[in-house]
Amino acid sequence: PIARASCILQATHTWLDQVLITFGTLYKEYSEIKNEDGDQEGLIQSILDSLDKCWMASDQDIFVAAVFCNLVYKILPFSQQHPDLTLAGFWTLLCHLWKHFYNETSSFDLFNEVRQYCDESGSYRHLAFLIAALKSNAESNGTSIDPLDIYSGIKTNTSNLQCIAHCLLSVVANSASCEQLFSMFGITLTHLCSQLRSSAMTSLAELRMYLHEEHVKYGLVKEQLK
Repeated sequence: PIARASCILQATHTWLDQVLITFGTLYKEYSEIKNEDGDQEGLIQSILDSLDKCWMASDQDIFVAAVFCNLVYKILPFSQQHPDLTLAGFWTLLCHLWKHFYNETSSFDLFNEVRQYCDESGSYRHLAFLIAALKSNAESNGTSIDPLDIYSGIKTNTSNLQCIAHCLLSVVANSASCEQLFSMFGITLTHLCSQLRSSAMTSLAELRMYLHEEHVKYGLVKEQLK
C-alpha cells in the first residue's frame, strides 16, 4: 500500500483531493491488516500513528474542501455523523475559504448552490450522466477523471462554488514538476553551454518538458523496465 501511495502522491499532477483520499485509503487498509495479522500489530500501529501525525500537522480544511469540491466524491467519503461534515459545515468551510481567497464575505447564494450541488439539482441536475460519460472515456484511455473537466461541462459565470473549486483543484500537491524542471536545467546547462541566458535556458527546458508531455500523451515514450 505504501509503494502505491508513493506513486500516486509523487505524480506530476497530484491534486489535493487525491492526497486525502490516499491517506484515508492507507489508514483503512492498514487498520484491516492490523485486525487480521496480530503478529505485525506493533509495526502496523507505528504506520497508523505516523499517518495520524501527518494528518494532524496538515491544513485539514483545504484537503477536506478539495475532496468535497471534486464532483465524483462530494460528501461520499465523509461521515455524516460529524457536525463539521454536514451541509451547514461544508457551507461554513467554503465561506471561510471564500473570505481567505477573495478578502470579502460570500453571499447567501453560496449556501443555495452548495445545497443544489449535494442534491444534484439546479445547475447540477445533469451531473450523474456527465460523470458517467467522462468516467467511461477515462477508463478507455487508461486515465483518471480530471475534476476540472467536469466543471467545464456545467460552468456558470456566477458560481461561487465553482470559483472555489477551481482554486483548490488547480493546486499541485507536490514539487515533482519543479524538481523535473531543475533536472532539465542541469541537463541543458553543461560546460559546452555555460553562457546561456536564464531566459533561453528556461525556454529550452520548457520546450523539452512540453515535448515529453506530448510524447506521453500519444504513447511515444518507451516503457521502463520494472
